[in-house]
Amino acid sequence: MASRLVVAVVIVVVVLGASTGYYVSTLNSGPAGSVTVQVMVTAGLPSNGQPDEFIPRNFTVLECQHVTIVFFNPDDDPHELAIPAFGVDTGVVQSGVTTRVTFIPSQVGVFPYFEPAGVCGNCTEAQETSGNMTVLAS
Repeated sequence: MASRLVVAVVIVVVVLGASTGYYVSTLNSGPAGSVTVQVMVTAGLPSNGQPDEFIPRNFTVLECQHVTIVFFNPDDDPHELAIPAFGVDTGVVQSGVTTRVTFIPSQVGVFPYFEPAGVCGNCTEAQETSGNMTVLAS
């Protein structure tokens, strides 16, 4: 069990480092550009009462910018990511699978993203699989 936790932590560090570097380099490309945001599920530890969570919890994009969310699920259970304000839904993503969704945010504001209820077979109401996408004016 400890080795699974170590692997999950290493994956989180690598994904966050890569996505932050890429995100910072593309954010300044303007509204005609595009940005890729990598989101993953971290496997919670039920024995410690820790829930799964999405990493990063929050991210920022520009209005009218092409946004691609790369969603990776290293957890044993299926997960899904939705941003209802823009009709974004990854669909159910099985363990070890990566999927991509692309959209163009058409309004400025802070929009929640989360896992719809009932997706994860072992999930409870305590899930931390949620965050906010901030859309700035271009």
